[in-house]
Amino acid sequence: EAPVNAQRRRLSVSQSDQVQTQGDDNRGLHAVTSGGDLMDLFPNSGRKMSIGGAQAAGPQKGFENKKVELMGDKDFLATKHVGFACKKGLKPESPNQDDFFILQVDEWGMYGVFDGHGPCGHDVSLFVNKNL
Repeated sequence: EAPVNAQRRRLSVSQSDQVQTQGDDNRGLHAVTSGGDLMDLFPNSGRKMSIGGAQAAGPQKGFENKKVELMGDKDFLATKHVGFACKKGLKPESPNQDDFFILQVDEWGMYGVFDGHGPCGHDVSLFVNKNL
């Protein structure tokens, strides 16, 4: 059995004119979106929203809520009966190393939770959140 190309292990969210593909095999390997807004990937959808963690501007206190970024319909999440919480732990020298995202488009949803560890765990979980 032939090994799987490392680029084929990526998650494909949409086939859209807003997405540029790589290669000539047209199997949906997505490189980048042509716009800066994730919501552009779903031009024919009715209701859509995305919420995810963002880096804090400075040090956070224990159990402080994660700063979040919201795109799309801010009231849509409540209609899906989905809630979230992401709070900093008690280690004073460490930032909130966890991250998350919620993407909801019409009746379809995708959720991610990223648990950072170590001195750069917050950077890794943020990177995965922003690049998934």
